[in-house]
Amino acid sequence: MPAFGFATKAPTWVWTGVVYGVCFISLALILAPRLGVSGLVAAAVAGQMLASLALDHFGLMGLPARPLNMGKALGALLLVAGVVVQTFSTEAPGQAGPVPERSAG
Repeated sequence: MPAFGFATKAPTWVWTGVVYGVCFISLALILAPRLGVSGLVAAAVAGQMLASLALDHFGLMGLPARPLNMGKALGALLLVAGVVVQTFSTEAPGQAGPVPERSAG
């Protein structure tokens, strides 16, 4: 376990994880009922991909810069398109909606 002195000397970006964690949990609680779990996870993965591309491109958090190129941009675009299709697609033809409850008699 790190010493308490590390907490006061840590870079500011280290503490952003707390804020992002609270936001992620809050959004997950709000969006899971609306998007479904698969839609929420797909959106989270796409968001992480976009954030990682920005971190790489600008060389943030002390990492070496890795400029965005066409392949990375196309891959991210396809991932986002997949999230949109997965989240907003309708039920397959012939599938019924929710199963109605049976009456007790």
